[in-house]
Amino acid sequence: MSGFVNRGHKRAFQQEREAAWLTRRGFDGLYFPGECACKVDDLYPCGERQDGCTPGVVKPCPLDCQEHDWHIGPKVETP
Repeated sequence: MSGFVNRGHKRAFQQEREAAWLTRRGFDGLYFPGECACKVDDLYPCGERQDGCTPGVVKPCPLDCQEHDWHIGPKVETP
């Protein structure tokens, strides 16, 4: 079985690496605008990173949101 890589271990390693990268840069997780979001402590609950995932920060939910306790959106840099 030379060269065999367990996909579960590879995915976990990728998640850990991306979580560390996001955290070092001040991001709380990833979001796919209008679709979904995940925090660094639970990346890719959908199974894998999607092409449209973007780093973001936790934001309060809009008043009309009854589905979540948090949202993730763009990080706004202050000059």
